[in-house]
Amino acid sequence: VDARAEGATRIEPTRQAQHDWNELCHELLGHSLLGSTNSWFTGVNNNIPGRQVRQVLFYAGG
Repeated sequence: VDARAEGATRIEPTRQAQHDWNELCHELLGHSLLGSTNSWFTGVNNNIPGRQVRQVLFYAGG
């Protein structure tokens, strides 16, 4: 579907689509060293309280 051709001004994914996208991003990141490293790429900053948990913050698929 071409959102522009349909005149859409926004797109809202379903919860399942959000979950599936997040799982894909986790899987792709796992194929690189970034997936096992604490860095600003994974949201970890030891200088800020509460920022010691790795997160997928970007799409690593290309």
